[in-house]
Amino acid sequence: MKFKLTSAKSFYDGEQAALMRSLGFVIEDGTLIDGMKSDVEPEIEIGSLEDLLALMKKVGEPLILYPSEICIYDGYVE
Repeated sequence: MKFKLTSAKSFYDGEQAALMRSLGFVIEDGTLIDGMKSDVEPEIEIGSLEDLLALMKKVGEPLILYPSEICIYDGYVE
């Protein structure tokens, strides 16, 4: 199943920025460009619980699961 991938945080640098780019995020000058401001909305294919756990291990942060979205919980969320 495909999920839209989002992030709670807006600013990244160094290794964090490289990781987020590898997941499909667009980062310019350390600022995450969200899907509404660019043509890129990262999506990820999750087919099993193992895939979900692998994503969590890769990002090193908890995940928030929504019906069609996975949010990387690396910042403040209301």
